[in-house]
Amino acid sequence: GSRLRPLFIRLVRQPSFTELNYSSPGSLGNQGLERESGRAGEAGWRYRYVTRSVLQLTLFQRETRNTVDWVRETEASPKWVATDLGTVKTSGLELRNYSRFPRYFAVRTAHTWLAKEYEPDLYAGRYVIDYPRFVSQITMEWEPASYLLAVYGQELRWQDDSPARENDDLFGASGRLAVH
Repeated sequence: GSRLRPLFIRLVRQPSFTELNYSSPGSLGNQGLERESGRAGEAGWRYRYVTRSVLQLTLFQRETRNTVDWVRETEASPKWVATDLGTVKTSGLELRNYSRFPRYFAVRTAHTWLAKEYEPDLYAGRYVIDYPRFVSQITMEWEPASYLLAVYGQELRWQDDSPARENDDLFGASGRLAVH
């Protein structure tokens, strides 16, 4: 069967103690930060096709005001400073699939696309403005017995460009193998 779902939420977040008060040779908090607030919405569609498979598509948008990130305003800035970025708009699309097959085998895939809009023209940010534009994941599970589960996962990502990132890679990959 098929199912549609909407979601709307309001967001409120106080700056953390670290964002307000931290001081180190490489970072500086900012006691002038205001409460972050915003709203988010998403629309999702879920479709069950064949007995053990589900396809999900979700469109989402989030807008926050007084958004906090650790930034360096210029290349010469000596410290990362907790900064109010103003309004940040995030839009995205997520596509997920889950299929369970006979013989205790399952495959999950997920693909996410993100786009962000923000006002200040800054040299670099650590979290909010240093983000993956695209992430693709696959996880395979094999459970031959109730006491044994083997999981293999792989993730590929395309990062937004950030001149302050320690490596220059715009593309990244990670994987995992676990036996439970």
